[in-house]
Amino acid sequence: SAPGAGPSPDGRGPDRAPELPPPAEGAPGGVTTPAPLGATPAAGPNGDGAGPSIVSSAPTRAAPAEGGPPRGAAPPASRLATVRARRPAPGARPGTTRLAGSPYSPYGTPALRAGVGAGAGRGGVSRVAPGRPAAPRGRAGAGPSAPAARPRPGAPRPTGRREPPARLAPAPVPPLPPTMEERARAAVRRVEKTRLLTGGRVMLINNAEAEECRIATLDDGRVEEYYVDRVSRQEILHNIYKGRVVNVEPAISAAFVDIGEGRHGFLHVSDVMPSYEVCKDLTKVTTYNMSARPKGTPDIRKLLHRGDDVLVQVSKDEIGKKGPSLTTYLSLPGRFLVLMPGLAKRGVSKRIDDPRDRDTLKRLVDTIQTPDKMGFIVRTAGSGGAVNEVQQDFEHLMKLWEAIIARAARYPAPRAVYLESDLVIRTIRDLFNDGMREIIIDNEEVYERARAFMRELMPGKEDRLRLYQEDIPLFSRFAVEAQLESFYERRVPLASGAFLVIDQTEAMVAIDVNSGRNVREKDPEKLAFSVNAEAVPEIARQLRVRDLGGLVVIDFIDMQDRGHIREVTGMLHEEFKKDRSRFNISEMSEFGLVQITRQRFRGGLERLNFQECSHCKGNGIVRTVESEALNVLRRVRLGLAGVGVSEVRVTTQNAVAAYLGNGKRRELLAMEDRFAKRLVIIAAGEVFPETQILFLDDQGRPVTVEG
Repeated sequence: SAPGAGPSPDGRGPDRAPELPPPAEGAPGGVTTPAPLGATPAAGPNGDGAGPSIVSSAPTRAAPAEGGPPRGAAPPASRLATVRARRPAPGARPGTTRLAGSPYSPYGTPALRAGVGAGAGRGGVSRVAPGRPAAPRGRAGAGPSAPAARPRPGAPRPTGRREPPARLAPAPVPPLPPTMEERARAAVRRVEKTRLLTGGRVMLINNAEAEECRIATLDDGRVEEYYVDRVSRQEILHNIYKGRVVNVEPAISAAFVDIGEGRHGFLHVSDVMPSYEVCKDLTKVTTYNMSARPKGTPDIRKLLHRGDDVLVQVSKDEIGKKGPSLTTYLSLPGRFLVLMPGLAKRGVSKRIDDPRDRDTLKRLVDTIQTPDKMGFIVRTAGSGGAVNEVQQDFEHLMKLWEAIIARAARYPAPRAVYLESDLVIRTIRDLFNDGMREIIIDNEEVYERARAFMRELMPGKEDRLRLYQEDIPLFSRFAVEAQLESFYERRVPLASGAFLVIDQTEAMVAIDVNSGRNVREKDPEKLAFSVNAEAVPEIARQLRVRDLGGLVVIDFIDMQDRGHIREVTGMLHEEFKKDRSRFNISEMSEFGLVQITRQRFRGGLERLNFQECSHCKGNGIVRTVESEALNVLRRVRLGLAGVGVSEVRVTTQNAVAAYLGNGKRRELLAMEDRFAKRLVIIAAGEVFPETQILFLDDQGRPVTVEG
């Protein structure tokens, strides 16, 4: 007899546990039936012999089956503990629970056993992860319980005391995107903050990363100019090469020149100096008078021939698939002068429009002693230079030109004979003037190089350089990063609630001025004028920073007052005087359109930082799922009807594949049966660049189907 067993009431033997019948039909689901005495428990998921605890979905304990032990009696040690689910906490999702160290599991799955069994033997309650529905409390009967499951690594140890159920925190409401007015006000606040930090005109040079150098000029906290140079992208703008003519095309009046930089350069006849017709020796430069240039378009075949060596300068960098543009009108920029070898021209920059300054500079030009074959133009910075400084600048440029000529005579074509200075030195040389308060650099090596350059060419000005050594990035410290992000957006908000829409196409740049939510003026004419006047400086700034050029068309809000039209056009001219690129502005048409041509040197800020989308191919739109699926269906029907096709294989995105498999299943099966050919549809992911359809023969080789 079993230990501890007493005599049976009928005296025929030891007392044994009664055999329990199976649960009656209709009994509450999920209630564990006690196992017979001595039965071996099933192996659990952890191999410890403890089976999974099945949790009832009923809120109260179900009545025991007929013939079972009386209510409240302790079950034998070998029986599984019956666990009763308590009422879920308010806000908890019914039918699911989250135990510490276990995944989000529904009631009755083996994932619950590790949490319930660990505390069942000691009357404990498994912990509930914060922010999740509470787990059901387990209570074992009196007497020894089933072997406890080993807790998962990292799971909290049960404390043995009951804890209050965890309540679900309300789901956070995602913030709404800022409105145009809020974004405009935030931009104004950033500019005001930067104005307090800088004040005046400041140049920031960010070269903390070795792969990229960025330069921004701020005027009272606003980014007015921005330049980027990357190590991975070689810039050849303004370099001088000894090139070789590889082809002459009279149909387009141009020649293609090999300069040793991959793509051949494009040299138009208008950029060929006529002196090349009589002078092929590059060590000699013939003086050419621009006023004596013949009228009309000369025949390029009389100026250049295949195999000729020419000295050319890159006037426009590579843009997209177009090679660089070249010119034989060379120019060497200095601090105060621009040297132009071979041109009998001396003058003053057109940017200097003050009559007094122009007269002063013209008298300065007459005092400079130059060879007969050299022309030059006094730059804007020359207005503040003394006679001896301008003369020293000219002598420095002459030594540079002599070195270029000697190098061109020594090396065969194609060969680079002059490389423009790096971005830092070039920008300081071209933009620094007395109005710039300081130059802040965050790289010590670049700082020392800039200091040496300014000490040589701008003595006494190097004290305006400052080395930035704070932990906060330089552009973030002066709120430049936030402003730069706006230059990548298509929609540009204005402070009044109006906005600009800028679209760059292959043919032109289109800018649309919209009043938006600006309703301050009741008179439509005054509203149109105020919005247009506010948009003018921002348009000039956007074109300058984004480096957009070519043909620019601005669609202003229609105005009827001729005085307002003249005033807006005049404001455009004034704002574009800050631009270093050449430009031409037309009068406003009756439709409110203004056309601007702006010189473009590079591909623009957008082309530098972005690449074409492989999904939409740069269009910005894609086919809808239904349209793409119907198009695939038509092409599949064409392929199945083709001669020599045994299989049609379609690779497309998930949504299109699901539409075909669910909505067009009958049509696809009917086509397979009709043509007795195989059709395979492959779902290639959520975003797939382009649907691919292959027509294969019985050997798996591609077949071309016309149509």
